[in-house]
Amino acid sequence: MLCVDYNQEIVKGILAQLDKREEENVDFDEFLCGIRTILMYDSYFEEMETIFKHLDFLRRQKIKKDDLMAAVNKLRDESIGPHELRIPPVSELERNYRAMQLAEDGLLNFEEFQLLMYRATLDDE
Repeated sequence: MLCVDYNQEIVKGILAQLDKREEENVDFDEFLCGIRTILMYDSYFEEMETIFKHLDFLRRQKIKKDDLMAAVNKLRDESIGPHELRIPPVSELERNYRAMQLAEDGLLNFEEFQLLMYRATLDDE
């Protein structure tokens, strides 16, 4: 139930980190590891929601890819100083963006944005 709001791909990614399938049981140590992972992702998704809301200045519930890439470039710029945000490189975002199936308008809704950031962050690790 902790992951009820997560995209199915993300839930499967968490289970893969635990080396489990959905129908398998976990022992207590694996459970604790899973809780830690879920809490880490909750924090990450809160960060991503803040970024998305900032980029959705027209309040359309969608953002432009170019606005996202410009923001990522700024956030990864060392001259702005250190921050705690886990921002993937633009190259990983571009690669994952090309692999995604998006609506015809080419804009990212929050779920697509969340999935894109998740995939690019995993690829960067």
